[in-house]
Amino acid sequence: MWYVIGFAGVMGRPPLLRVKADCNGPDIDDQALQSVFRLISKLLKNTIHSANSFVRWMDGTCRPIPKQQNSEDESQQMFTFYKDVKDNPALIEMTINIQNSIQKIFSIIDKFLRHWKRYDDRWKLWGPRNDLEKVKEKRPPFTYFDHHICIYRGLAETLAAYPPEKDIGFVRIDSTSIVSAIRAQAMDWVASYGDVLRQLAFKDLSKLQSEITEHGDHLQTLPDSLDNLKFVLSVISKILAESMDVELRIQDVRERYRTLTLHGCAHEQKELDDVNELPERWRVLKDAALTKDARMVRVKERFAIVTSEQVEEFARSEERRVGKECRSRW
Repeated sequence: MWYVIGFAGVMGRPPLLRVKADCNGPDIDDQALQSVFRLISKLLKNTIHSANSFVRWMDGTCRPIPKQQNSEDESQQMFTFYKDVKDNPALIEMTINIQNSIQKIFSIIDKFLRHWKRYDDRWKLWGPRNDLEKVKEKRPPFTYFDHHICIYRGLAETLAAYPPEKDIGFVRIDSTSIVSAIRAQAMDWVASYGDVLRQLAFKDLSKLQSEITEHGDHLQTLPDSLDNLKFVLSVISKILAESMDVELRIQDVRERYRTLTLHGCAHEQKELDDVNELPERWRVLKDAALTKDARMVRVKERFAIVTSEQVEEFARSEERRVGKECRSRW
């Protein structure tokens, strides 16, 4: 009795009961706790009723009093110590103290279990993930994903070090299942953010690879005509003009994949290799453009002469045309 009232800690004894807490999604399943409460209440009631098993003896003898016929009905009545025990003031006071102690302990347990709910209330662990599609459309910087992934990964790592068992009064609460469920949801969010980040990063990677390949192919065009010369010069001009912007885009893609690697999010090794090759590929392309531009100096001079001759020829033909028109009027 004294154990239940609350002196277990003073006496240095281990908890009397061990209850395994569980959850169903964000909701805490307290069915086991309610069953234990009903069991203890029934046990306390049966402790008092156990006095019915002790039959009184006849006066001056060790012989039990035989069953007596009840005057009110035909049932037989046993003379036991139950009434004396039930009406004992000290026992009544102890029973009330035990009941109050049990209710207090289970109230603390209920509060302890409900505190797990705050993880879902704060981080929406079991909430819908439609917002991730909006995130994909907005294309936020990699720092946005790093921030959110760090939050959920930090939550999972913190709970990994959290003691799964807690002693409250005479009950030991095992929260292993709840901790595991919360950690699993947190890591699932890490994977979800990582998946969106990877999709955006791969899209940017593919676009940069395509642009570099396309520019490289265009540089191979022979400037054997004026139109081809203009085309090659426009490609060179575009490469040099976009150099700073492309380098920033390359750095952004590399940071996105670095974030994926840092947090252990899924991605292919080939993607990482391709990302690491981007700076060298862009440097080679830019050098090729500068080299191409320098080597076409004579070509540009030759076409400049041809163009000048064409302009002069055009001017002479216009003069002849205007002269003919004037003579025809006179």
